[in-house]
Amino acid sequence: MAKDIAQWLNRLGLGQYAQAFVDNGIDIEALPHLRDEDFERLGVLLGHMRRLQAAIETLSADEPPTRPVPPPSQEPEPAEAEHRQLTIMFCDLVGSTELSGRLDPEDLREVLRRYQNAVAGPVTRYGGHVARYLGDGVLVYFGWPQAQEDQAERAIWAGLDAIGAVKGIKIAGDVYLSVRVGIASGQVVIGDIVGDAGRDVDAVTGETPNLAARLQGLAEPNQLVIDARTYGLVGAAFELEHLGSHDLKGFSKPVPVWNVAGKGMAESRFEAAHAGRLAPFIGRKHELGLVRERWALAKGAEGQVVLLTGEAGIGKSRMVQALSDTIGEERHSHLRYQCSPYHTSSAFYPIIQRLKRAAGFTADDDVESRLDKLEALLRQVSKNIDTDAPLFAALLSLPDEHRYGALELSPQQQRDRTIEALINQLIELSWQRPTLFVLEDAHWIDPTTEALIGEAMVRIADAPVLMVITYRPDYTPPWPDLANRTEISLNRLSREQGTEMVHTMGGDELAASVVAEIITRADGVPLFVEELTKSLLESDDGEAEIPASLQASLVARLDRLGDAGKVAQLAATLGRSFDYRFIRAVSEWDESELDQGLAAMTEAGLLFLFQRGTPPRATYTFKHALIQDAAYETLLRSKRQQYHGKVAEALLQDFAEQAATEPELVARHLSLAGLHERAVEFWLLAGQRAGERSA
Repeated sequence: MAKDIAQWLNRLGLGQYAQAFVDNGIDIEALPHLRDEDFERLGVLLGHMRRLQAAIETLSADEPPTRPVPPPSQEPEPAEAEHRQLTIMFCDLVGSTELSGRLDPEDLREVLRRYQNAVAGPVTRYGGHVARYLGDGVLVYFGWPQAQEDQAERAIWAGLDAIGAVKGIKIAGDVYLSVRVGIASGQVVIGDIVGDAGRDVDAVTGETPNLAARLQGLAEPNQLVIDARTYGLVGAAFELEHLGSHDLKGFSKPVPVWNVAGKGMAESRFEAAHAGRLAPFIGRKHELGLVRERWALAKGAEGQVVLLTGEAGIGKSRMVQALSDTIGEERHSHLRYQCSPYHTSSAFYPIIQRLKRAAGFTADDDVESRLDKLEALLRQVSKNIDTDAPLFAALLSLPDEHRYGALELSPQQQRDRTIEALINQLIELSWQRPTLFVLEDAHWIDPTTEALIGEAMVRIADAPVLMVITYRPDYTPPWPDLANRTEISLNRLSREQGTEMVHTMGGDELAASVVAEIITRADGVPLFVEELTKSLLESDDGEAEIPASLQASLVARLDRLGDAGKVAQLAATLGRSFDYRFIRAVSEWDESELDQGLAAMTEAGLLFLFQRGTPPRATYTFKHALIQDAAYETLLRSKRQQYHGKVAEALLQDFAEQAATEPELVARHLSLAGLHERAVEFWLLAGQRAGERSA
């Protein structure tokens, strides 16, 4: 399919967009369902968009415009069932019974096919998995077979786009289709189920799919409703309206429900996730002081660039917020740009979104209103409205030829002129007020914005601009190592700092043992400390389980390992640290497969490797206790018991000396294996040994 779409684009002379189409899962069959905003997200220029739309209308018979997504039975079979946190979307076509009475069966079949494809397109774009088509219903999983750290947000975007696509399908006269969408999140068991009626490789058990279906039933036509857990996961990323609590069939308590009215007003992912509840800013005094020094230089017209890097959850965005707070009363401009994991191929995506917010565009604005608002924004800093307005209108995909005339520029010229205009605007603004320019999550940056940033770094050297760019360590910045560039790597909090953060959030009355557990499991990552503390404070039994807000991102890191994720699950049953010889003794894989799995985990930063003596004498430690917990919790109870049983047998047979000195270890694994009678023997022995040592 990737080859087909590339060949089609090349025939049109638009081959430069091939990779963007492939990266977003767009093939020949998806083309008729693309809308203007989809082309915009793909970075397609306005003129090219019109050429593509014309070509799509004339697709030849040997390139069929649509084809249903293959049924679930053609998907690769998962090896075995697992525990997962999923976000599940259920879509239902409104009035399908009435349609079946009005339409010929063949016409109805065509309507259903168009409806299913209209839903499948956005689902694929946002990384969802169509589990099955149920006549006029579509069941979708987000978080399977690949977990995503923002799967709840992805599901809502897909649902909103699916509603937009379906309501654009005309069936007769002025009659258009409409759809109801319900989304719920929660823990499930997913995997291959074999029964008398056949096998279901994507079967999900748990209340979440039922809840999604019930929520769909509550929705009005072209409305999307979500449950409380999804609401908690998406924060302020969307505009949400509480619809009260409802009695739903199969649920013992009333279920609170929210309507998704549209996109939220938050400028960044951090702001959306932490609306109104910032965690305390602990430590980082040295790093914040260094950035403040760069701000002082920038205010003196020595433009500065700060590259702020660190793993997910380490506090990059919190540092930016702390900087913003400290300079809040100073006269300055603050420009904040947010890169998106869904738009890595959309040219100028963070710039476009910021311009729309700054101009005050609303969903009710027509083209003329938006052009008026754009001109009003440009007049604040632009010295040449006549030159800049057509470029910015094209950037925002606003039809403007009636006002400004056609842009007589090649795509490359238009790109270069746009970059120049954007940088000129930044510098002009900075001379009015010193400017803090923040670009967040550059690991998701699109290539065109990346080029813009590189040129801006050079141009701001003599302007009052501080440019702060945040990114994760797996991204390598391509920009030149200029004299005005400072790189800061954020490390983990110390135990003392982590303890201070826990007490600041939870109070001094928290037991020392509880605080110690949080600090041990969080491993100095501020986000982990924050979420574990909140989880503990909100729990009824005083236990801090892995919060839903972290679970998906942790499992996503494991999923990226591929088959090595199975090695991680086995390793997780052994403990935070484990010996190579021991995992080799209980492994079900041959030595080369095991070595490849351990190497993949080490390379991915999930394990620390400590080498002692010759290569087989190696000890591994999970980098994060929560990674170990996440890997362990994906296992079904039966599989955990199987692994613990093998570990106990290996201790007794191959590591008898260790078993003799640590009978409590044998007892623990026997207990977790469900072998309670044998476990009692070793628990008794462990107690006797402890008594002998006065322990």
